Amino acid sequence: MAATQTNNNPLSTTDTYSPIADQSSRLAILKSRLRLAKTWAKKPHDAWKAWMNEYNIQDWDDTSDIRDKVRIGYLFRKAESDMPALFDDQPDIFIKGRNANASLIQPLALGLYDYLWDKQDLETKIEDAALYFIVLGMGFVSSPWVTKTKKVPQQSQQPVLDPTTGQPVIDPTTGQPQMETKTEMLEVPIIDNPQAEVEDPFKIFFSPETKFAMTLPYEKCPYYFKEMTLSVDEIKARFGITVDPQETLQIDDLPYDEQKLKNIQDPDIIKDDMKRSTVYEYYGVLPEWACKDMKPSDGTEDDETQEDPKEEATETPAQEASEEQAEGETDATGGWSYDKDYHIFFTMNRELLVEESPYDVKPLKVLGNYGFANRFWRFGDSKHLMPLIQELEFYRTQILRHTRKMANPKPLIPTSANIDENAFLDPRSGRPVKFDGPTPPTYLQPGVLGREVGEGINEVRQDLEKQSGSFDLASGTPNSTVKTPKGIEVYSNASDKNTERKRKKIAKFIRELLIFQFQQVGQNWKPEDGKILSITGQDQNQQNISVDQEVLSAINGINEMWSLDIETESLSVNKAMMKQDALDLFALGAQHPDVFNKDELAKDLLQNGYGKKDADRYLLNAQQKAQLAQASGPQPQVNVRVMADAGSPAGAKLLENEGLLNPQDAVNAVAPANPTVAGSDHPVNQTPDANIQGYIGRVTGSGGE
Repeated sequence: MAATQTNNNPLSTTDTYSPIADQSSRLAILKSRLRLAKTWAKKPHDAWKAWMNEYNIQDWDDTSDIRDKVRIGYLFRKAESDMPALFDDQPDIFIKGRNANASLIQPLALGLYDYLWDKQDLETKIEDAALYFIVLGMGFVSSPWVTKTKKVPQQSQQPVLDPTTGQPVIDPTTGQPQMETKTEMLEVPIIDNPQAEVEDPFKIFFSPETKFAMTLPYEKCPYYFKEMTLSVDEIKARFGITVDPQETLQIDDLPYDEQKLKNIQDPDIIKDDMKRSTVYEYYGVLPEWACKDMKPSDGTEDDETQEDPKEEATETPAQEASEEQAEGETDATGGWSYDKDYHIFFTMNRELLVEESPYDVKPLKVLGNYGFANRFWRFGDSKHLMPLIQELEFYRTQILRHTRKMANPKPLIPTSANIDENAFLDPRSGRPVKFDGPTPPTYLQPGVLGREVGEGINEVRQDLEKQSGSFDLASGTPNSTVKTPKGIEVYSNASDKNTERKRKKIAKFIRELLIFQFQQVGQNWKPEDGKILSITGQDQNQQNISVDQEVLSAINGINEMWSLDIETESLSVNKAMMKQDALDLFALGAQHPDVFNKDELAKDLLQNGYGKKDADRYLLNAQQKAQLAQASGPQPQVNVRVMADAGSPAGAKLLENEGLLNPQDAVNAVAPANPTVAGSDHPVNQTPDANIQGYIGRVTGSGGE
């Protein structure tokens, strides 16, 4: 057993530590790097915990602190007010390229984007990462490729085989092979796509050489660890290895200490069911000697073939180099490289899985707020707001304590007095109090609260307003410069600029995540998988396309042949402004019908201005437009009187249908071919009465004749 040293390790965060006994194994390298990474993360993690406690207001050791300490949820209100301005909707993406095919790729990229966004619930995950980004200054989202299948029964008709010959049995009546129904269990994928997950910032540990970057190539991050707590059954199912549980599931209402947990007498708690084991996931580089064998270690020494010393002594340097090269090629696929990433699962006692990383870059994206380029750890608004918030809480606590003293003064009773204490403390009015002594009891009144407390509160509030780049007209002090028109303009502009800077960071973060996932889809989906994507074509019609090799090649080309970008302003949507913009654009199109497509402007107004997803339901189709144009167009100027005079059956029938001519007159009106032959008493040669005159005027627009 290794000796335990005390206070001799400059990297130790505890009083004692146990050195690694075997320093030549791959597991020893991993444990050493893990210790370095945890030590390097301790200081920022401690700061993050303090900021999270301030956001949650949950750092009381005892409920009595509630009565004696004022807590102000300023950090909570600041973060929650920033969130809608930074991210509250699925952002728009667009494809740019140097060739004409970029416009053809756009619908495909949008279809895949919508699929991944909905499949992973990215909106919730980006929002969670953005909250870490605001409060802590850093958010972490991993995006491994996940494939899960389930077995489903499928029935099929198969020929009956003769057990002796193995040939199909022929039915004598039909001459055809006899068939039987067989049920087979088929593996059906239920998840076959990248799966983004927001990581616990306190469970991620990085190499001390790490520099900040949204993506983590070797130059920025040689390696990182992820800590997870798994059950023994899950470890057995995932890695095929049985391990001993080393941890106990931590629940807020139960003691964390192992000895205290053993003393729990609750019969409903099964202690063995709370046993877990800590597993670490590693992505990063390894020394060349540690990559010779990439198979999982089972904790025993491998049986290696020993070479004959005499044969080894007679080998030439060229032969030795050739053998070493051959061993290297067989030990690791593609050969070792100083910047090549490996993927390892391990506990503190053994390795569970060792493989080359299946990704070109590490599957972790980092969102960072404030900080210098040569430093990895970022910080959020909390770092500079916390001291001011604590100072404001201190002043408010002084006022609270002084108010309590004023409301509950302490009684002063002379030592020589004999008094009925029960009657003295009785709150009921009119109760007499008997005492015996020269001096009656009085109350100890606290002194007047110094004006420095009130002035300090005003100054702290002003500092908070300036520090956060925001303003609050309702609670601002009379002397606050923020309440002046100029102050409103200055701080409003500062807040807008700060919000825009953060929004750009989140947009870039989403872009990096999508590009990584698009590349994963292009590499992992196969044409034979039968994937279907729903896309919107250039004609705005929905259509389903099969993911064939051509589609996969186009997806792979994103960020290489074509650039994917995020529309930053679409991260946060001001619906009132969007509606007004759509109305203004529609009005502009109505003024210039020779330039704008009115149908597309109307659809944009309904979709973006009024939020109508089914805009086509409100718009006229081509047939309806044609009918409306025909009904509203200029009518032919038909002189009914002339038609009747000319003996037109249509004109006479028209007058008959309107009740202006009786059937006999209508017949007489069309009887003669020439009105002059009919005579002066024929209806066609008579002046029409007022009813006919009015009708003709309405129909023809003329005055009658």
